[in-house]
This record gives sequence, C-alpha cells and structure tokens, in this order.
Amino acid sequence: MMVWFKPIYHSLGNLESKVLKQEILNKKIKQPIYVSGLARSGTTIMSQILSEHHDTANHCYSDFPEVFFPYWKNWLKKRQINFQPNLAERSHQDRLLVNNNSIEAFEEVLWMYYFNDIHKDGISHTLINEDLDLFFIYYQLHIKKLLAIHDKSRYLAKANYNINRIESILTYFPDAKFIIPVRHPINHIASLIKQHNLFKTNNNNKINKQLAASGHFEFGEIREVIDFGDLTINKNIINSWHDGDEIKGWAMYWQYIYGSVFKLKQKNKILKHAITFVKYEDLCMNSELSILKVLDECELNTSDNLQLVKKYTQQLTPPKYYTLPFSQTEKNAIMSLTDEVANYFSYQKDNHL
Repeated sequence: MMVWFKPIYHSLGNLESKVLKQEILNKKIKQPIYVSGLARSGTTIMSQILSEHHDTANHCYSDFPEVFFPYWKNWLKKRQINFQPNLAERSHQDRLLVNNNSIEAFEEVLWMYYFNDIHKDGISHTLINEDLDLFFIYYQLHIKKLLAIHDKSRYLAKANYNINRIESILTYFPDAKFIIPVRHPINHIASLIKQHNLFKTNNNNKINKQLAASGHFEFGEIREVIDFGDLTINKNIINSWHDGDEIKGWAMYWQYIYGSVFKLKQKNKILKHAITFVKYEDLCMNSELSILKVLDECELNTSDNLQLVKKYTQQLTPPKYYTLPFSQTEKNAIMSLTDEVANYFSYQKDNHL
C-alpha cells in the first residue's frame, strides 16, 4: 500500500462509518480475542482454529490493502462469483495452507496510521493511554463494521504486536481475551532462524515494502524488536544480530517477550484473567485438551466446538520439515539465556520436541 493512499483509505473508512451509523449504532463489542506472541510460536494455527468458530469475525488476506473500510470491501466480496480459492502453502514453507479467506494480521495497518513511530528503531513503542482516545474511536467503529458485515458477535485478531499493548487495550475493552502461544526456546529459536534466513535469501525490495505496509516486521532486512519499554535490552538484541550472533539475539528476545508478559499476568487479577498462555507442544501433542482450554478461556463454548476440535486434532502434529541445527553447546547457551522464563513453562534442555 503506497503511503499516499493511506489518508484516502482512512477517509473512506470514516465515510463508511457515517453511512453505516444506524446499522452499527447498537452493535456491541464483547470480549474481543487477541492472539499475540513472538512469530513461529503457533499464532497462525491458533488463529486459524479460532477463526473457524461460528461466532468470530476477523481480517483475512483479501482485506489488504483496503483494511480501513471492511464493510464495503466484504460487501463487494460477498457479491462476486462464489468460488472457494485453492489452498496453498504460505511463503513461510511451514505446512500451513492458506487462501484469500484465511485469517491474517492486518489490524496493525490501523495502528501504524495513528502512531507513525510505532515501528521505528531506537525509541520506545510503549503507548500512553491519553494518545489512544482518538485511535480507539476509529478502532471501535472499525470492529463494529467487521462484526456487522459478517453477522458475528466476537472480534478476533491475529496481532503479534498487540502483545505489548495488552494494558492499553484492556483500558478500552476490559473484558478482552489474550491468547499467547509459547514454544520451547530451542525449537522456537531454530524455527525463527530458519524463517529469517529464508526471508533474507528471498530478499526483495518490493516484497519488503509490502510487508512493511501491511505491518509485518518479523524477519529479513526489515526485522525489528517488539518493545516492552527497555531500550537497553532492545539494543542488546539488535547488536547481537548485527554481530552475527543470531542464537544469542533470538534467545534474549524470547526471554524478553515472554518474561514481560509473564510478569504482566502476575500484576493483578484482571490481567491474570485476561491472559492465557498456550504451549505449542501441548497444541501438537495434546490437541484436544489444549484447544478446548482455549475455547473455554475465550468463552466460545457452543455445540460446534467438538467438531472443530476433532478437525484440528487430526491435523496437528509436531513439525518434521526441518531438523534442529544446534550443537549441544548451542543448546546449552540457549537454555542459559532463557533459563529464568523457560522454568515458568517447565521447559528443560532435554524436553524439546
């Protein structure tokens, strides 16, 4: 999406809200669900599962770049020739099959419009609540339009960057649910390095611009650190990457992200109730109980749940499309750098997949 298009799309979003004022006036935003975490932790498969629940509405691949006016875009889409696009493995080469109707993380486009510096290096990305009022006026109308066009009751967002905005979001949506997938650091860092190398190998300026425009800064030349307010840790992670020490950088990043959220969950009863960690290993090895737990935590309890669980229990298996590239010394280094937080989740050196 070209930068100069954004004000036009934003204005169209405002116009859409005015035209639909009566239709969305009484639409309630109840318990929005956010799937957030470090990339390669299971956020996509968890989001896919929740997106197939009949109560949820979400952004999908076909919403980009017209993310700002979801009602009109999807109104037109529903009136096009009805066919189901073929599923294809996504560019991550990780077995996950997607098409234009699959859930994708696009609400970041809205955040970036209102907060221009939200993805700039060297400054804190922590948001101040006073700055959020104007954004949330637009954001709430946006969610209501998405719920209205799909005739759903619950908003679902695949939104990794919302992991450091949990308290801000709860200020406006006090009943929001945050699902945080977490993965054994040895497996997780192996997957992160594999993915980063893949993006670097396929480096393309046009693709990088599209990724940045859509709010994806996880890998490749545009990789950045999600900030929790500690610029020293941010700098140390980035310096490790710049020095070629990918393992150290990712290990510090893993500790930083999940340690910050774990401490946040312990802060008070509201946050404890709002945040649910889901271990990737449980999702793969004990799928039925893990999915049912998430559905229960999200209060998505209906008669359709068992059918949804049955479908994904048959599909979910540990990844076997790559081998761990680490020596024993490297595994020891990862566990040493992540030890404090890994213990919270009972991750040990020898219990990775």
